[in-house]
Amino acid sequence: MINLNKTLICFAVSITAMVPFASKAQTTADSSKAWIAKSNSYTKILLDIDKKYSPEFGSGQGLAYYDTLIAVPTLANEIAARKDRENAVALLKEAKLKETNAAVKQDLDILINQSELGFKQEDFGQDREVPFMNA
Repeated sequence: MINLNKTLICFAVSITAMVPFASKAQTTADSSKAWIAKSNSYTKILLDIDKKYSPEFGSGQGLAYYDTLIAVPTLANEIAARKDRENAVALLKEAKLKETNAAVKQDLDILINQSELGFKQEDFGQDREVPFMNA
């Protein structure tokens, strides 16, 4: 059986313990929105490249503009997408050097590291994997 008094006491203690943190969250909520918007603008750079070369991704996100567009799976298109992503990573690296907010720097690190990992995976696929088409 659950002891009602003990449960109420635990609930009251946990609520009391959270009050200082809740008030802190209220005061920093407005200041936190600025860095989130800035971080989102950097992420949008990479997302726009994905939507450009894979419009089905944009359509899947509910963006009607991309509904009529179709990806072109050619090597030239893959090379152009890679070039755009490399340029975007260079832009993100420059932005990281100028950035003062630690949270935005952390997000930029994540974006840069994931993009560079994607480059390594693409390179491995082009160098080592044998394309196969079942006739």
